Amino acid sequence: MKRLHRVVYFIAPLVVLHYVWSKKGDILSLQGEILKPLLFGLVFAVFLIMRVPAVRRALVSLRDRVRAQRDKPRLQTETNSR
Repeated sequence: MKRLHRVVYFIAPLVVLHYVWSKKGDILSLQGEILKPLLFGLVFAVFLIMRVPAVRRALVSLRDRVRAQRDKPRLQTETNSR
């Protein structure tokens, strides 16, 4: 099962490339109906990058720091009101 999940990282860009090729247009000059496949590829790339463990840890750390900063004034207000 883990092998299948790792193969997705190789196959996903090929799927996007196939989708771009199937549309009429020129990839190098960005002409034709290739905007939708390229946006699809960009979203797909972001999702795959977020699955990389180092990136995931960085995002979780960032999320925790943002939550701590957001909750900090609220906690100070609650302790001051008592």
